[in-house]
This record gives sequence, structure tokens and C-alpha cells, in this order.
Amino acid sequence: MKGDKKIDFLWNREYQLGDAAALISYNVDRFADHEMYATEFSDFTNRLEACLREIKAIRAAIGDKADELGGVNREKQI
Repeated sequence: MKGDKKIDFLWNREYQLGDAAALISYNVDRFADHEMYATEFSDFTNRLEACLREIKAIRAAIGDKADELGGVNREKQI
């Protein structure tokens, strides 16, 4: 039972980080769409892209840990 709660906790965190990744990705696209200001905003875009890569890596690590704890098929239930 305690293991199931850990797995649920991890899958919930992974799911919520997916929302954060989607929002950051959206903002990267918005900055990139404004070609007139592309050079002026390139620092923001680069930083957001780095953040997005980090969030994706964290999500993958969380998913791996949940799988390790026995939650391989639980992701589809959420």
C-alpha cells in the first residue's frame, strides 16, 4: 500500500511537470515567432529552451523511478 502511494505521488508529479513543459514550450514558440525581435529575445529563448530540456529530463527520471517501484503500467490509469 505504501509503495502504491509513492508511485501515485511520482506519477502525479510527472503529470504536473508535463503541464509546466507545455507552458514553457508554448512561450519558447511565442518568443521565436517574433522574428523582428529575435536577436533581442534570443537570451530568453535560449534560457527557456534549457529549462525545457531540464524539465523533460526530470520528468523522465521521475517516470523511471516510478517504474522501478513497480508502477510501469500505472501511467495509463492517470
